[in-house]
Amino acid sequence: MTYFGLIFALIPVLAGLIIFRWPHLCTSFSTMTPEELANVDLKAVSRDSIVILGGTGAACAILYYSLYYTGHYTIAIELCVIALLAGCIVLAAVLRKHDRNPGRKKGAVALAVTAVFAVAICIMLFSWSRPVKIHVEGDSLEIDGAYGMTVPLQDIRQAKLTDTLPEIEMRTNGIGLGYIQTGHFRLKDIGACRLYVNMKFSPYVQLTLADGQTVIFNTSDSELTEHLYETCISF
Repeated sequence: MTYFGLIFALIPVLAGLIIFRWPHLCTSFSTMTPEELANVDLKAVSRDSIVILGGTGAACAILYYSLYYTGHYTIAIELCVIALLAGCIVLAAVLRKHDRNPGRKKGAVALAVTAVFAVAICIMLFSWSRPVKIHVEGDSLEIDGAYGMTVPLQDIRQAKLTDTLPEIEMRTNGIGLGYIQTGHFRLKDIGACRLYVNMKFSPYVQLTLADGQTVIFNTSDSELTEHLYETCISF
């Protein structure tokens, strides 16, 4: 997972270099006529693009690796995505200043829509990256959060505690964000399965239900995971 930080850093830097060399290819100006481009300070566009996007790449690298090596991998990804979106918004706002063509009001509306969309993506990503909450309520195992479900304890036909997770072959309908794997997956030697796991932690509880469905979950607290397992086998 260490290479993710390099990817986050290189994306804005490479984009900045491209715009620096060919500023007219920037999305804001690529559809302009030659007459409209004449009203754009392309030298300033080149300069500001490399500074803003280069700085965004450096910020992503610093954020990612400083958090990754302290064990906060998920937060590192979240902050890098936020930094990338923030860099794009700042760049769009700055580049508008170099465009002397009429229609600034229209551009401002587009920028506001982009900002709202970026914030919505960040909120959605943050929500998805949160670990699910697992607890026993009455005679059911409740898994709250994204792709949550209720498992009646009487429907559990087999439960086992394991320190390893079978190889994930495919995510069919779920969230795979770093160590967090939530939703519907296909696992080697198991097939279709519902996962609610953070792969940084072990053990895992593997359940086989009356309808043949396999559910695997864990929590960041090994003692709580073991307690939930004991509850599942003692019902």
